[in-house]
Amino acid sequence: GSYRFALLANVVLAVLTAWFAGRLAVRGFGASKLMGRLVAALVFVLPGTIVTAMFAWPETASRLAFLLFISLVMTVAKNRTAIQVLGLGLFTGLMPALHGRFTLLIPVVGAVFLWWGIQRLVTRRTALLAIFVTAVGYEGSRLLNQFVKRSLYEESYDQETRLLSRLVDPNLWPALL
Repeated sequence: GSYRFALLANVVLAVLTAWFAGRLAVRGFGASKLMGRLVAALVFVLPGTIVTAMFAWPETASRLAFLLFISLVMTVAKNRTAIQVLGLGLFTGLMPALHGRFTLLIPVVGAVFLWWGIQRLVTRRTALLAIFVTAVGYEGSRLLNQFVKRSLYEESYDQETRLLSRLVDPNLWPALL
C-alpha cells in the first residue's frame, strides 16, 4: 500500500523533472523542440533520476527544485520586479529543506541581490528585503530540518553547518580546491 504510493509519487516526480528539463531547454535556453525532447529523455534515463526515484523522493525532488531555481533565476534576471526578487529569495532560502547542498546557493544569491541593489537594477530596499527574506526562509527550513532530525534521526550529523563553515574558515579552503 504505502510503498506503492511512495513509488508512484517518486516516478511522477521523475517524469516531472524530465518534462521540466526539456521545457527549460526549449523555453529558457532556446533549444529546438527535438533537442528539448532529447534533454527530457536523457534526464529521465540517466543514472540518478529514475533510479533514485525508486528509493528516495528527496533526491528527485531536489533535482526538480534545482531546475525550478534555474528557471526562476532566468525569469527574475530578465524582469527584476520586487515580487519576483522576493520570491526568488524565499525559494532559495527554503531549498535547503530538501537537501543541505542547497545551503551553498544562499550566499551566491545574496551576493546577486546585493549587486543588483548596488547597480540599482532593483531598489536598495528590495535588495535588502530580498536578502532578509532569504535568511528567514533559510531559518525556517533549518528549524524544520532540526525538528525532523530530532524526531527521527537523533545521531544525524549537521551537514548545513559543516558546509557553511567551509565557506568562512580559511583553513578548510584548500580542501575545496
